[in-house]
Amino acid sequence: MDWYKVKEKSAGDKRLLISWYLYKIFGTRVLLIISFFVALFTYLLNSDLRGYSRKYFEAVSEYFNDKSLKPSRINVFKHILSYANSLAYKIETFSGGFKSAKVSFADETMEKVFYEKIKNKEGRIFIFSHVGNIDVLRSYLTNSEKTKGESLSILLQKEHCEVFNSFLKKIEKNPGNIKVYPIEEIDITTVSQLDDDLKQGGALFIAGDRIASNNPEKSVKVKLFNKNIFLPLGTFKFPKILGAPVYFISVVKEGKEFKIYLEPQEVNSEEVLRDKFIHFIEKMTKIAPYQFYHFYDIFMDNQD
Repeated sequence: MDWYKVKEKSAGDKRLLISWYLYKIFGTRVLLIISFFVALFTYLLNSDLRGYSRKYFEAVSEYFNDKSLKPSRINVFKHILSYANSLAYKIETFSGGFKSAKVSFADETMEKVFYEKIKNKEGRIFIFSHVGNIDVLRSYLTNSEKTKGESLSILLQKEHCEVFNSFLKKIEKNPGNIKVYPIEEIDITTVSQLDDDLKQGGALFIAGDRIASNNPEKSVKVKLFNKNIFLPLGTFKFPKILGAPVYFISVVKEGKEFKIYLEPQEVNSEEVLRDKFIHFIEKMTKIAPYQFYHFYDIFMDNQD
């Protein structure tokens, strides 16, 4: 089963709105308590989700030779709970109440590079994975004193664009300098707009680990944890087309804080860039194994 065939019920417009009201009244702590019970009932009632999680832990425990990551009941529950908690933090970021002080860079050198690029109005392409919570970065960039005014372009699945925009409209929250483009509707005009945004010093965010729902055949088979998965072809074409500097990025929760992991990349070829991205996912998974948020059969085809 592909990711786009899995209805992400917990992230729907109505559920976001209910969660937002609860957050405004009670704060993040109550959302995290609710998340625990959501995770518990999901674990007990959703056998498919348990199966996907077990398959993931089978792959990573073998790949990292780490018995602590075996596909046990407790690991599967912790995995689901981590995802439920990430949705609570997503609400906090949407509300504008997220504290920028909670976010820091894992590498001070890359932190300096990051801010220098913003200061010099240099466009950048950030390829992110679904390891960690990229929405924390979006909130950080639009609310931090160091990055206010930063222009962001985000490529999302059309359905997610509609949920995002509808939710923000209902809570009367201005998303800031954010342009959201449906990835299914990318054409020459969109590429030209993205090119203009980058030339004006903006940043483009695009997922590197989700294939397009309207064009799944535009994907390529690669190895992740020595298992076959599919990556989108389009994501790794953009750097060549747009010509802006490329970075891999992930934001993972470590203790009470969120850490930004940033890696600059040379764009030699699409194939090399994809291979490096796979290594980046594996590196981030080793750091935060319970924050691998692919709750579908990502290892759907493992025939050589």
